[in-house]
Amino acid sequence: MDRKRPQTDDSSLKSPPGKILKTEIDDSMDISKNEDINKLITLDAPDDYLLAYQKEAIWRRMESYKGELAKTKERVNKLQNREQKHLDKFMILGKYWIKIEEEINFFLSKIDNKDSALDIDKIEFLKKLYQSEDDEKKLDIFEKLFINYFNKIKSSLDKILEKKIEKPINEKELINKIEKQNKISSDNAITYQAKFEKANTKISDLEEQINDLKVQITILENKLNKKKCLTTSAKYSTLNKDSAIGHSYSNDGKGDVNIVKLNEELNVKSLLSEKRLEEIKNLEAEKLRLNNEINEYKKQLIDIPEEQIIDSSLYKSLQIQCGYLKSEADSCKAQLEKLTREYEALKADRQAFMDQLEQEDHNRRKALLSDIRKLEQEKTKLHSEKESLQQALELRNSKDQTEIYQNHEIRVIANTRKDRIICLEKQIQRLRMKMATDAGDKELLEMHDDATAEEIIDRLRKQIDQQKKELEEKSLKLKSYETIPKNENEQHEVIKHFFNLKK
Repeated sequence: MDRKRPQTDDSSLKSPPGKILKTEIDDSMDISKNEDINKLITLDAPDDYLLAYQKEAIWRRMESYKGELAKTKERVNKLQNREQKHLDKFMILGKYWIKIEEEINFFLSKIDNKDSALDIDKIEFLKKLYQSEDDEKKLDIFEKLFINYFNKIKSSLDKILEKKIEKPINEKELINKIEKQNKISSDNAITYQAKFEKANTKISDLEEQINDLKVQITILENKLNKKKCLTTSAKYSTLNKDSAIGHSYSNDGKGDVNIVKLNEELNVKSLLSEKRLEEIKNLEAEKLRLNNEINEYKKQLIDIPEEQIIDSSLYKSLQIQCGYLKSEADSCKAQLEKLTREYEALKADRQAFMDQLEQEDHNRRKALLSDIRKLEQEKTKLHSEKESLQQALELRNSKDQTEIYQNHEIRVIANTRKDRIICLEKQIQRLRMKMATDAGDKELLEMHDDATAEEIIDRLRKQIDQQKKELEEKSLKLKSYETIPKNENEQHEVIKHFFNLKK
């Protein structure tokens, strides 16, 4: 071959001499077919030819892969740079656009429910933004344009602020308007997100189709290489068989029969080779068709100029939608941060309240436990007192029984004694009357005869009292006598006299 590569490194092929190099796709084929191909190609003559052909095919494939890789890397770098520029512009736009919206909403909230004449057309504003795009200009110049625009709007709003506001602010209506606008913007965001996802799915489907076509092309190329290898091996095999036939004809006596068989085999091989050539042509036609389809897809996806894409209405509308959605997302993010701060504050208050409740509950439980302990102590004390009272009651009951018995006995004794006293009193009275009669004391006798028992008792008591008084006087005199020193005889006389008086 004229297109052989000089000084190729055959060590990477790792194939023994006289056999075909196996690629990754050939390894995935059936093992039996590979063994048949290796059996057909066993001659030394076509080895160099086959190896050179395979090397050339691999080289062409590698070069095509390298070219595609370089193109994709270059395109990726361009897209990344463009994306970074657009992101920077969106950041600047979003920052000042949010400021404008905040100022306008602040002033419009102080005016009546009329639409302000200074409302900004967001779509026109964003169109001007993207029409003024120039890659050569710096971002500082781009930012100055919007700073001037912001200052103009702020100055006009300051003029409006100078007017007197007659009516008070209706917060409920403003809240309702904001909620309606928020709902509309959220619905629009959902629709735009759905459209964006649909476009992404279409792009991913097209990329998958391109990858499938590339895989089919590589499979067809491998099949084509196999078919070419089989045709070359078949040619060399027929030549060797011809030489073998001549040798066998000269040595063997049955040459005619072998020639007929060989002719039949040659016819069969020729038919097979013609069929394979037709299959190869069909595969080449299919490859050309697929290449044309791939080129058309590449023209549709890659060969479109960037300026045409940028100037397209769909691209502009998507950019406008992206800018609007980004500003809405930033406002939602600010609202979310505000709500999170409020949530954290409420959470802290709730935690403090829960701690306070837990502390109060703990103190209440502690007081209740102390009260329960006191009640238990009082309960044990009352229980012990109850037991002691029960024992005392039982002892008292037993004592009462004995006392009842004793009282009964005492009552019996007292009754007997009383009866005895009555008898004795009657006997005493009888004896006194006898004494009175014996003494001849009529008064005493009359007293016993006429007086009642009570009168007799009163007279006797009076006599007893008189005798007690006399006894006391005598005892005083006796004491006075004891204090005076006297002879023993006199003392004996005094004592005798005292006893006589007592008697």
